[in-house]
Amino acid sequence: MEGKNKESFDVDIQTQGKSMGQLNGVIEGVIEAKENEIDLQIHVKSEETGECMAYFYIDIEDGGPISFQVVCNFMGPIVKCLNPINDYGLVKVNSHEDYEIEIENTSPIPAEILIKNSKNHRLGFNNMVSIQQMR
Repeated sequence: MEGKNKESFDVDIQTQGKSMGQLNGVIEGVIEAKENEIDLQIHVKSEETGECMAYFYIDIEDGGPISFQVVCNFMGPIVKCLNPINDYGLVKVNSHEDYEIEIENTSPIPAEILIKNSKNHRLGFNNMVSIQQMR
């Protein structure tokens, strides 16, 4: 489909039992004289995040064309750490303590994760102070 800003952005429009995706990008039809509107069902999908736009034109026989735009902002999964700061308190030397951290995906899409230590993510003690202050 031409008139869109990303190749992975798919938009399908359905109306009056016809689908633009099944008809080579064109839907032909008639709005009867007594009808003041028709409904367009717009379905959007993207495989990448970010803002996506598509433009559509409606040619009207013996009338001026009209246009409309579809804008979506696709985002990835919403994942949060329920307890991002874990204070073990006083722990005896040479003892072993176990704790659990919960990470929750609150979105309807799967979240691929990669757990790294701070050495690989440029997160150290200096950065942690500023993160704690933001809360």
